[in-house]
Amino acid sequence: MARRALARALLAEFIGTAFLLAGVIGSGIMAERLSDDTGVQLLANSAATAGVLVVIIHVFGPVSGADFNPAVTAAAAALGHRRGGEMGPYIAAQIAGGAAGAVVANLMFDLDPIHWSTKARSGSHLWLGEAVATYGLVLLVFVLVRSGRTRLLAGVIGSGIMAERLSDDTGVQLLANSAATAGVLVVIIHVFGPVSGADFNPAVTAAAAALGHRRGGEMGPYIAAQIAGGAAGAVVANLMFDLDPIHWSTKARSGSHLWLGEAVATYGLVLLVFVLVRSGRTRLVAGAVAAYIGGAYWFTSSTSFANPAVTVSRTLSDTFAGIEPASAPMFVAMQAVGAALAVVTVRLFYPRPRRRPVAGQCRGQFFCNSFFGSATLCIPITESNPTEGSIDMEWLEVLVPSIVIIGVGLFLNNATKGMETRLDKRIGEVKADLTRQIDGVAKRLQAHEDKCVERALRDADTLGAIKNAVGIYKPAPPDESAK
Repeated sequence: MARRALARALLAEFIGTAFLLAGVIGSGIMAERLSDDTGVQLLANSAATAGVLVVIIHVFGPVSGADFNPAVTAAAAALGHRRGGEMGPYIAAQIAGGAAGAVVANLMFDLDPIHWSTKARSGSHLWLGEAVATYGLVLLVFVLVRSGRTRLLAGVIGSGIMAERLSDDTGVQLLANSAATAGVLVVIIHVFGPVSGADFNPAVTAAAAALGHRRGGEMGPYIAAQIAGGAAGAVVANLMFDLDPIHWSTKARSGSHLWLGEAVATYGLVLLVFVLVRSGRTRLVAGAVAAYIGGAYWFTSSTSFANPAVTVSRTLSDTFAGIEPASAPMFVAMQAVGAALAVVTVRLFYPRPRRRPVAGQCRGQFFCNSFFGSATLCIPITESNPTEGSIDMEWLEVLVPSIVIIGVGLFLNNATKGMETRLDKRIGEVKADLTRQIDGVAKRLQAHEDKCVERALRDADTLGAIKNAVGIYKPAPPDESAK
C-alpha cells in the first residue's frame, strides 16, 4: 500500500473506531439513564451498536477495509489479506480511535473525559464467551471475504440465559431471544449455506430428501451432525454462563395447544424454505427465514422450536428456554407432521424445482458445516423462551410494532435488491447484445473499406500499365546535337 493510501486508511480506521466506541459507550450511558431494566439497557445498547457498525463499514470500508478491530486485522495478516507491515499501524490507529471515541462519549453526557471503569468482568465462563464471540466474528468476516460475498443453537440458548439474567420482564426476555436467534440465523445461513445448503434442522433435511433436493444417503449423516452440533452448542452456552455443562431441563411443555403451535411453526418454516428454493429465489432464504422465526416466536404458543435438533438439545439446559425430556418426543412428532404437510403443499405449488440448491462438497465439509451451524444456533435459545408470565404491554405496544415494521422493511429491501439485480442483469445482457451488433457492423464496414482500397490499388496498377504501354510507341525526340 502506498504511503498516501496507507495514511488515508489509518485515518479511516481511527475515525471509524472512534465512532464505534462513541456509539457503544454513549448508547450505554443513555440506556442506563432512561431505563432501570437491565434487559432494556442491553437491547438499546446492542441496537445502537449494530446501527453504527452498518454505517461505518459502508463509509470507511472502501478506504481501509473497515477492520476497526485488532483481532480482525491480525487475522487478515495471517490469511494474506493484509501485509504484515500494515498490522502495527492499523492496530495503533484502532486503539487510539477507540480511546478518542470513549472520551467523546463521556464528554457528550457531561462526564469526566477519562472515567476509569470499576466494573469487574472476570471468570472462565466470561473468557469462554469472548472466545466464542471473537471466533464467530472473524469466521463470518473472512468466510464472506473469501467466498466473494464482500453459528445457531449456541446463539439461541445464550441469548436466553442473558435475557433472563438481565430482565425480570418475560416480554423483554422473549424479544431479546427472538432478535438474537434471527440475527444468528442470517449469519450462519450466509456463512455455511454455500458448503452444505444450511439445513441446520432435521425437519428441513428430511423435507429436502422427500422433495429430491438431497440424496437419501445424506439424510442420516446430516441429522446426526445437526443433533451433535446442537448438543455441543447447548453445552457451550451453559459453560459461558457459569452453569453445569449438562443440566437436564425440568420445564414441562405439554398440551395440545403447544403441539399445534409446533406443527404450525414447522409447517411455515419448511414451506417458506422450499417455496423460495423451488421458485429460484434462494438469495432471499437467509432474511426470510430469520424474519419468520423471529415472528413465530410471538405468534405460536410453543414459541416456535420448529427444529428437532434444537428440541433435543434444549433438554440439556434447565433454563427458561429448556424443555424436559418427557415433553420433547411429542414436540418432535408434531414437527414431523408440520414438515410432512409442508412437503405436500410445496408439491402442489411447485411440482418441479427451477434450480437445485447447493449441495455439500464432501462428507467432511457438510458434517463440519452442519455441526458448527447447529452448535451456533443452540446458544441463544435456551434461556428466553417463556410459556408463562406476564408481559408489560406498555412498551410492547410501541416496541413490537416497530420490530415488525423493521422486519417487513428488511424483507422488502431484499426483494427490491433482487429486482435491481435482475434489472441490472437484463441491462447487461442488452448492452452485450448491442456491443456485439456494433462490432459486427464495424467489421463489415472495415471489410468493405478494405475491398474499396484493394480495388483502387488494382485500378491504379492497371492505369500505370496502360501509360507504360503507350509510352513504348511514342516517337523519340529529335537529337539536337546532330544539328
